[in-house]
Amino acid sequence: LGVGGQCLVYRGVDRRTKAAVAAKTLRAEYRTDPATRARFRREARLLAFLSHPHIVRVEAFVEERDTFWVVLEFLGGPSVRAILDQRG
Repeated sequence: LGVGGQCLVYRGVDRRTKAAVAAKTLRAEYRTDPATRARFRREARLLAFLSHPHIVRVEAFVEERDTFWVVLEFLGGPSVRAILDQRG
């Protein structure tokens, strides 16, 4: 779905609910940096406590070996970049 400065975001499917989700993970070059990993965890934890119509909902936080994933609700539609390019 997208690439940011430190993260990659993929579209996936929740195996339990069969609902579409967005899965965010650190890019490979940042997975071994303790400060970046701590920031990623902190962001996921803080986001999980927020509830607002304009903030994506955290479904799960997964740690597997050296990889960390934040599973988010999937919101269809154009990207923020596409909206900004279109509307300014």
